[in-house]
Formats: sequence, C-alpha cells, structure tokens
Amino acid sequence: MSTEEELTQKISDLGAQIAAAKKEGKPKEEWNPVLQDMLAAKAKFKEITGKDFGAQPKKKEEETKKDAPGPAKPVRPAIKG
Repeated sequence: MSTEEELTQKISDLGAQIAAAKKEGKPKEEWNPVLQDMLAAKAKFKEITGKDFGAQPKKKEEETKKDAPGPAKPVRPAIKG
C-alpha cells in the first residue's frame, strides 16, 4: 500500500516528466499516459488522506480582509493662493 509520502513523490516525479515533455514540444499523445498515471495517483492520494493533492487551506474571509491592504489614499495637490 502506498503512503502519503510515496504518493507525493510519485505525483511530483510524474509532474516533472510532463513538464519536461511539454517543454520539449512533444505531442500530447506521448505524455498523456503519464498524465493519466498522475491523475490516478492524485485520486489515490485523496482516498488515503481525505484531501486533494496540493490544495491550499482556505483562509477565513475575515483574515483575508484583515491581511489585505486597503485602497490607496488619494494625494491632494497643495493649493497655492
């Protein structure tokens, strides 16, 4: 049985193979089987861990608003009189 660490490594390796094939300009027919293996590994990862591979935890809306910078304040030109 695969562990979370083994699946993570397998998914990363398959992703690297796909990226290399795309960079070399290989047709999809050549790297599609690798993609299918990676998708199967991701499904197995979710089955074992209960979470999607690479999913980032979502921040609460309040935290996001608090951390986000507010709108810039407009600068008023000096009035010469």
